[in-house]
Amino acid sequence: MTSAKDEMRSTEKLIDLLRMDLAWSNYVDGKPVPPKWGWMRIAKSWVTNSGFRAVFLYRLAHRSYRKGGRVMPEIYRRWMVRSCGCEIGSSAEIAGGLRLAHPHGISIGGDVKIESMVKIGQLVSIGGNFMKTDETSGRTQPHLGERCQICIGAVVVGPVEVGEHSIVGANSVVMSSIQPYSVVLGNPARVIRKKANDEEDLVG
Repeated sequence: MTSAKDEMRSTEKLIDLLRMDLAWSNYVDGKPVPPKWGWMRIAKSWVTNSGFRAVFLYRLAHRSYRKGGRVMPEIYRRWMVRSCGCEIGSSAEIAGGLRLAHPHGISIGGDVKIESMVKIGQLVSIGGNFMKTDETSGRTQPHLGERCQICIGAVVVGPVEVGEHSIVGANSVVMSSIQPYSVVLGNPARVIRKKANDEEDLVG
C-alpha cells in the first residue's frame, strides 16, 4: 500500500517533470527554462497546447502504471489518442522537458527511453523492430539521449541509441545507433555532418 509520504514524493516528482515540460514556452536569454509552478499556467497550457496536454496525459498514465494500475493508464492513453491524435505507451521512460510541438500522428512505444529536453515532430514513430533485441542490454526499444531532435515523419526503430544533441532529419529511418552530436538524414539514415557543440541545437 502506498504511504502518504510516498504519494507526496510521487506528486513532487510529477510537478518537477511538468515544469521541465513547460520550459519550451518559457525562454530566458534564448534558452528554455522551467518556470515557477502555477496552476493557471498549467490550465492555460492544457487548453492551448495539445502537445503539452499529450505529455501531461502520458505523465499521469505512467504514474498510474508505476503504481501497478492497469485500467487508468488505458483510460489516459485513449484520452490522449482522442484529444491529441498521438499515442505514448504508459511504460515508456521519459525524462522531463519532452516537447511535442505538433503531436498529431506521433507514436512512442512502451519501454522506449527518452532523456531530458527532447523535441519530437509530428508523424514520428519510435518503437520496436519486430522484436529485434540488443544482446548486451536486452532492450528491444530505442533510447534517445538528451536534447535530441527527431524531425517530422522520422522513424526510429529497434534497440538503437540516438546520441545526445543529435538531429534526425525529416522522413529519415533510423535502424542503427547514432553517435552524439550527429546530424543524420535519409533511408536508411546516414550521418551528413557532426555538430560542433550544443549551441547548434535547433530552437523551436
